[in-house]
Amino acid sequence: ANAIGEIVRATLPLGVAQLFVVAGGRVNTILLSSISGAAAGAGFESCWRLYQLSQYVVGGLATAAAPFMAEALGSGRHRDLLRIIQRVGSLVLLSGLILGLGMYALRNPTSHFFFGPLGHQVAHAITPLAIVTPLTFLGFLATMVLAASPPDRWAIIAANALGALANLVLLIVLAPGNGLSGGTLASAIGLAVSQLGLLLQFARLMHRLRRSRLVATESLPAPTITL
Repeated sequence: ANAIGEIVRATLPLGVAQLFVVAGGRVNTILLSSISGAAAGAGFESCWRLYQLSQYVVGGLATAAAPFMAEALGSGRHRDLLRIIQRVGSLVLLSGLILGLGMYALRNPTSHFFFGPLGHQVAHAITPLAIVTPLTFLGFLATMVLAASPPDRWAIIAANALGALANLVLLIVLAPGNGLSGGTLASAIGLAVSQLGLLLQFARLMHRLRRSRLVATESLPAPTITL
């Protein structure tokens, strides 16, 4: 029962955070359609779908490492946790850079292949989402670690709520004059706000773990030398 309760407490912030992300995408589509026309709404939905393809990669990488990170954190093996985070973090960042650059470099052929008549608009507007891709990769890894730390789980919901709010405000401001490009820019900035909030809390957690490891090392008795 305790194990089930802990799983629920760890996964609940993840579910709520995803609601903010998904709702943000749907709100952008609806508002852009009403402000700038159906073509802008359809264009944003196309940009969002193309951007989401890359997120499945980071989801697989971070989720595969999540049980090992949670077990190391829960058992107090902070040295092992830091080692796992360094290795997985390097892979996640590299993957984010490759996919973000690939999304930008191949935006024209990819958009025209998948979206036909909307391809030109999608290729023109997707750049902000491509730029923010490496940051969202790191943010997802931070989310997995924070979910395993009871004092830090609240930050997952708070960061995503703040990002969703930033997205909504910027969308209302930018959409009337910029249409689809304003919608993707608002979405990218909202995502960046969320990820920076997550990474800030993640950095605080890493600082605490390093300090606890240092204190534990300093508290060990000094070795005695007998002649």
